[in-house]
Amino acid sequence: MNVQLKDSRVDNSPISEKRLVDLFETQFSHLIDQDTYPGDIKDLLTNKILQHLNKHSSRFKYIVTITTIHSFGKPSDKHSNNIHDLEIENSIGTSWNSKKDGLFNYQINDSNENMAYLITLLWIAK
Repeated sequence: MNVQLKDSRVDNSPISEKRLVDLFETQFSHLIDQDTYPGDIKDLLTNKILQHLNKHSSRFKYIVTITTIHSFGKPSDKHSNNIHDLEIENSIGTSWNSKKDGLFNYQINDSNENMAYLITLLWIAK
């Protein structure tokens, strides 16, 4: 499943983009390794990410959202990994200090479950 994510603002992130990606991927892998029921992954992953972020810095408030895209169909073309033409739009509006606050978008694919997890992290300076 190929999804295009836009509009990340990591230039003022309290944690580097590399460390955020590592955090998301590591926590997701731990849940998969524990044979976590797919329906529980979203909530558990959200909580694990928030726990780690809160330990890192108390100078920010964090918001984590996870959107799950699940496809039940088969690829329309045997040479394509596109399951369906899915269009999902999500908008978020903020009123914040652009020098201190920001957001980061990331996607994790679970090919075993035909799912994609779209993670958005927002940080807001206290």
